[in-house]
Amino acid sequence: QMKLLGFDDGRIEFEAKEAFRAAKVTAQLEQSMFKDGKLGSEIGFSYNAGNGKQIVGKIDALYIGDDGRVYVGDYKTGKHLGAEEAVQAQMYQEIIRQVLDDFRQMKYGNEEQGAAMDKIRQKYGFSDNINHFLEEVWKQNAFSTGRQAYLMHYNEGVGRVVSVSTPADNIL
Repeated sequence: QMKLLGFDDGRIEFEAKEAFRAAKVTAQLEQSMFKDGKLGSEIGFSYNAGNGKQIVGKIDALYIGDDGRVYVGDYKTGKHLGAEEAVQAQMYQEIIRQVLDDFRQMKYGNEEQGAAMDKIRQKYGFSDNINHFLEEVWKQNAFSTGRQAYLMHYNEGVGRVVSVSTPADNIL
């Protein structure tokens, strides 16, 4: 594709090296912020929020931080991040907070892990790629969330995350 855009071999090689470096930096950023790295990604859900409202979405990333709390990562690709993106990230954070509350009650109510995971997947309409995340939450007793979700601004031109902020940073 780059040849079609008129890039010479030197530029193509430079861009390939830069993309590799950017991916490595992004991975290091995630590892420095979150002890276990990404525990789930592209997790689809369909949740009945009551009042006839069905919330359907896809959570970009779930992490357990060094503080033992669960964080939602919401990747955005636009040039500017605004209030709409912040609201979506916070909505996902609230859904995960509800999931953790339900999951904690099941664990301490002596529910078996597998049965509890099945109930959570069914209630929230999660895709199967939530499993690893739920297993780690159960194992680490990570049943609380951080105060904020993280918006991770992914710049397609650069091919990496260029900033990480909380929704409040983007609303103010």
